[in-house]
This record gives sequence, C-alpha cells and structure tokens, in this order.
Amino acid sequence: MFAISLHHGRPGTHTGVSEAFKKGHVGSSLRWRLDLLKTLPGNSLLEAVSEATSKISNIERLPWCLTHGDLVPANIMVDPSTGHLTGLIDWAEGEWLPFGVGLYGLEEVLGFGDAQTGFRFYEEHEQLRTVFWDKFIELTTTGEAESLTWIQDAGLAQKLGILLWRGIAFEDGRIDRVVEAGRDDFELQKLSLFLKARSQPMGANGSAEQHIETFPVAQTLDHKPAKIL
Repeated sequence: MFAISLHHGRPGTHTGVSEAFKKGHVGSSLRWRLDLLKTLPGNSLLEAVSEATSKISNIERLPWCLTHGDLVPANIMVDPSTGHLTGLIDWAEGEWLPFGVGLYGLEEVLGFGDAQTGFRFYEEHEQLRTVFWDKFIELTTTGEAESLTWIQDAGLAQKLGILLWRGIAFEDGRIDRVVEAGRDDFELQKLSLFLKARSQPMGANGSAEQHIETFPVAQTLDHKPAKIL
C-alpha cells in the first residue's frame, strides 16, 4: 500500500508549481510541531528531534501522499486465510503528508502492546523489516544508485512520523501537547523503541533492544493491544 501511495504522490514544495492538494492540520504545521517536540524528556529523543529539524527541507521535498492518520493493527483489515491486506478503516485524521511520515505504522505491526512491559517487537521484527524494504525498493526504484538516494530521506520522514504520532498526545481531537514522563509513559516507551528500531532502506541496523531509554509503564492502559491475523 505504501508503494501505491507513492505512485499517486504529488510534487513536494521544491517544484515552484501550485499545490495540487490542500495541506491538513499536521502537514501545514510540521516545523511548528518539531519546535514543540523540543520539550521531550531525554537526550536521545531530543537528538532525534534535532536530526528531523535539520532535514525538514529534504523531507518536505519528498512526494506528498495521502497518509492514514491512525495506522495501527486495529484499523488494518486482512484476509485471515491469506494474510493479504483487504482495507484500512478510520480515515478521520487522514491527510496529505510527505512520503515516509506514514511509515510510523510499519513499526506498529511489528510487535504488540502489553500493560506490564510496554510495547514489544516480535522476535522476527528485523527480518520482517528487511523484507518490507526489499519489496518496497523492488516496486518503486530502478535499482540504480541514484534512484535509491531519496529513500534515505524517506527514512528521515519515518523518524518524523514516529515523533509526531508518539511524541504528541491525541486528546479529544487536539494534537498539541508533548507527551510527559509520569503521564504518558507507555507512549514514551514506544517512542524510544520505535526511534531506535526505525527502518533503514537497506534493512534493519541491528538489534532494537540495545541502548533504549526505558520509562515505567502504567499498569492501566486505555486500550488493549490489537493483533493482525
């Protein structure tokens, strides 16, 4: 579905042509949200914000694609007999965003949430991540080195997507409060884990379990983990 989204993408901001789409709530405020995220706790999270901020122009030059606003297992429909994707539900927060931002959802399907230990990746998450990128590159590039360079920026866009979706709380339709230690520990644990394990265009870059900041996980969660059959 990401390859299809990319094939139907619209030009980024570097072309000088009139926009063929209207930027939504998040797309029109990417830089403002990065400034907001500078209050995240922990040096490693702030380093991720700094990297995304320094590369925001590159990210904005990527094709803008229709992006699902809540790409989690509970919103993904699959055929249980084949495992093939059949549909996505809950497009209330969908909007046009630079390609790669929506790849925060890739990490969501590579593990599961637990009220006691937080989010945990499946044992095969590194292999599955590699399979994803290999197939994506096969469907979207010529294989020449120059056709792969933009994918590095897509990896940065994924980091931005993780920061936006897990670093800013969603409260009654509002998305303008940075997550806080002691209040949003489940999201902080997930944010740290996803950033350390973010996809690399040519495959995973080692164990996601190493050097990850830990946050205590609240004993009670507002939602239960969803699984994909």
